[in-house]
Amino acid sequence: MKLLSLTLLLVSLPYSGISIAQNCDPVVTTDATNSHYTINSNGTVLDKKTNLVWMRCALGQTWTNNACANVPKLVQWDTALETAKTMTFAGIKTWRVPTQEELQSLIEKDCEDPAINITAFPNVPPSSVYWSSTPVTPISTGAWVVNFFDGDDYWSYKYDYEAVRLVSDNQPAPVAPPADCSTLDADKDGVNDCKDKCPNSMAGSKVDEFGCPISIELKGVQFELDSAVLTANSKQILDKVAKDLLSYSDAKKAIEVQGHTSSEASFAHNLKLSQRRAQSVLDYLQQHGVKDSLIAKGYGENFPIADNKTEAGRVRNRRVELHWLGK
Repeated sequence: MKLLSLTLLLVSLPYSGISIAQNCDPVVTTDATNSHYTINSNGTVLDKKTNLVWMRCALGQTWTNNACANVPKLVQWDTALETAKTMTFAGIKTWRVPTQEELQSLIEKDCEDPAINITAFPNVPPSSVYWSSTPVTPISTGAWVVNFFDGDDYWSYKYDYEAVRLVSDNQPAPVAPPADCSTLDADKDGVNDCKDKCPNSMAGSKVDEFGCPISIELKGVQFELDSAVLTANSKQILDKVAKDLLSYSDAKKAIEVQGHTSSEASFAHNLKLSQRRAQSVLDYLQQHGVKDSLIAKGYGENFPIADNKTEAGRVRNRRVELHWLGK
């Protein structure tokens, strides 16, 4: 037993009605001061000397309001080891029963009743005896324990019932701060995620200042010569367009499916052909589940985007576009 010139510390134990009267010797050098630990609000504490992470509460206690509510649950040695294997707490899954030496590292040698830092480990009941994972050699039925009344260690039979405080070699992964949405553009439409009101707009679409689609050219959508029959490759492209429209749907905005042609043939012929092609695309999208309000409109050769004097320009002018009305 320690001979102490006593300083009395009274600590209230929430939820239990028990007060802990910790006796400490002001002459003896403190072993486990508060600076010895990094005390976390999540119910864990890092021992900076051993780099071990401890639960601030014993098994059976509940971490709440920065304190350990209730009393430790007493279990047999085998139960303690098995419980640790499946324990997840504060984001850590690698909890274990500490070794005898690790448990001894918590002893506050200048104090008793309890002999532990009660700031890092609050509400430790008097005379608490804790299991270590260290078995007794050669007594197969025994394991070492530490009595935190005065810090003595001795062995108990494994079928005895003692308290358990778990430890881990791993610190919880640091929580990354939330990303600054002003620096992000998830759908790569040129509008940052803070302002983007349409965060999943279709790739390649022109968008407004809020990231909502204005129009998109359905590149690669082509038809059989001088007809409104979609090519096989065009149908594959429209399959993806339909899927994208289903993932982004603005029921308040009708979508105009625009057909455009080159300047070959007569103006009247091109106007009718562009209308049939726009309707063909509209029908295909609706057949593939698009529920938006779609309107087919042919514009013939009225709005070229390239020079109709070249074949390359004429190919570009034969196109289908989607326009969100009201944008």
